[in-house]
Amino acid sequence: TILNLNEILEQIKVDCKEDESFDQIITDLNDNTYLDHWARELFENENHRDLALQLYKYYAENPETTSFSDYNTIAEDFASKTLFNQPTFAEKYFKKAESLAKSCDDFIELAISLSETDKVWAIKMYKKAEGLAKSCNDLVKIAENLIEIDKTWSIKLYKKAEKLANSFEDYDAVGENLL
Repeated sequence: TILNLNEILEQIKVDCKEDESFDQIITDLNDNTYLDHWARELFENENHRDLALQLYKYYAENPETTSFSDYNTIAEDFASKTLFNQPTFAEKYFKKAESLAKSCDDFIELAISLSETDKVWAIKMYKKAEGLAKSCNDLVKIAENLIEIDKTWSIKLYKKAEKLANSFEDYDAVGENLL
């Protein structure tokens, strides 16, 4: 169960009253701002990790904005083994990010985020990125990020990028990455 913000605030008032940032935390949370920041900060203190996770879950359900980048960042934070380490929540927010991804760059970013936790899903995102690629540069970005997962496919993308190259910069980008 995710606590509501007032319940979280009351718990912070009890658990964190000695924290040097206490007044700022209370001000920001009362203003419903910087929830993600304070959740990450609270997580630094081992005694506040459960409270930090509650605050971050609340933030994830009530983000200030709902863009692809917001949900991708939320998913990355939940997936991070050094931060919240909540794979189920990570998957939920990666799915939200995927539903909002529109561009080749969005799918590349999502694939990079997923590559740590789910290589199969990451490959699917690289395929979507390739389908949206419009330039030599797009293909080079996919290839350079994909190479650790699938070297053969990455090389094919570099060759495809080379065929689209039409400037010195394009050829330089392809060549630089093949060295």
